[in-house]
Amino acid sequence: MGLFGLLFLAFSSALVLHFNLSTAQTHVTEFCLGGNYTTNSTFQADLSILLSSMSNNNSTSRNNTRFFTNTVRRNSDGVYGLFQCRGDYTSEDCKNCAKTATEEVTNRCPFKKETVLFYDECLLHYSDKNFIYNLQLDPAVFLVNSVDISNADQFTPRLNTLMEGIVARALSNSSSLFAVGKSYFTSSKNISGLAQCTQDISTTDCGRCLNRSISQLSCCDTKQGGQVIKPSCIVRFEIYNFFGPEAIIPALPPAPAPPPPPTPITAPPITARSYG
Repeated sequence: MGLFGLLFLAFSSALVLHFNLSTAQTHVTEFCLGGNYTTNSTFQADLSILLSSMSNNNSTSRNNTRFFTNTVRRNSDGVYGLFQCRGDYTSEDCKNCAKTATEEVTNRCPFKKETVLFYDECLLHYSDKNFIYNLQLDPAVFLVNSVDISNADQFTPRLNTLMEGIVARALSNSSSLFAVGKSYFTSSKNISGLAQCTQDISTTDCGRCLNRSISQLSCCDTKQGGQVIKPSCIVRFEIYNFFGPEAIIPALPPAPAPPPPPTPITAPPITARSYG
């Protein structure tokens, strides 16, 4: 996991991690799942064919650089693969991420029959079971910025409203199931948010995944950033702009007015009295 440190095990096989944003790399995390395959096995040979085809984008389902699936099945087992690029990156970014992911995946999870590998720009998922078109809510990983937010009472309501709006826009965009957005939480600072599902699942299943994930952002709503990552969807927020070069950002809502200055306290007049 590199710079990520394990905090605790929670939910169903969910990991909560703290990380240093200033040194975070393109690689984010991975799920190493299922049983093991052996050297020189049929599965290893089929996996090699699958990864080569996905690196070269020789997809049997969609011939584009943003999302594609493929299957290599020379016997009753077979291996199934899915690649998806994040919706705010360029086609060239996606090609480069596909190349990197297919080269690194077997080193990240050696000899595993199922792996989901996440980068900022893309994800790669392969398995000996046909997972394509099936919603997968587990496992989940929570990445938490270790820096506290200074004004959580203003921040959390704005974050919740922002993420709910982003999820609604992602679900309305059925071709990509992706959206980003920003919102002010003070007159000078804003929150950036993102939501995306894998394009093999239905809009209904995407809504289930994203809505559950934003409810789990309570892990991070007093922090300056956080992510919930699952095989079928991701949600993320930060207080800086982490979007890729092709992000389409809706206009920001008006910034909240600064709080009024405190009312000065006037001392009561003092009446002079004579005593004699």
